[in-house]
Order: sequence, then C-alpha cells, then structure tokens
Amino acid sequence: MELATLVAADSSLFKGANAQVQDEMLRALGLSGRVPFPIRRLMTLWKNRSWQPMVTRWCSTEMGRETFNVSLWEEMARHRIDDVRIVALYLQNQI
Repeated sequence: MELATLVAADSSLFKGANAQVQDEMLRALGLSGRVPFPIRRLMTLWKNRSWQPMVTRWCSTEMGRETFNVSLWEEMARHRIDDVRIVALYLQNQI
C-alpha cells in the first residue's frame, strides 16, 4: 500500500533499471537492517502488469495486509497461476 500511495503522489517513482528501482523501494519503505528484505521479489510483482493491481487490491484490506507474503506471491506469479490459458490447456490434456 505504501508503494501505491507513493506512486499516486509521484508517478515517476519505481521505474527504470532494476537496481535503481530496488534501491528506491528500499529507501522509500525504510527497509534496511540485519535481515535483508526480499526486494527483488517485491520488484518483480511491482513491475508485472497483472500482479501489481492484484497485490495492491489484496493489501488494501486488513486481512490482506495481515496475510501478504511477498515470497509466496512472487512464487505464485512465477508459476503463472493468473494465466487462465495455462489452466485451460492443462484441463484439455487431462480430459
């Protein structure tokens, strides 16, 4: 939600080369410390046209904020569970 709020105020944020976006996100969110945050995974979701709106909508709810796990969502995106064509092809081969 913080990323979406920041971009709503300044649409030039979080665009460009991956290393630049990662650094910008870490600074904007104040994520630094001993335990590294999976910023590359968050950036993957943020730059994806399908997943960014889904994550933003999910995290706009209290339950979503309580349950959001960037690693789990990035894994779902990697497996392309949002692509219904893949599911249809899978089902066609099973019948």
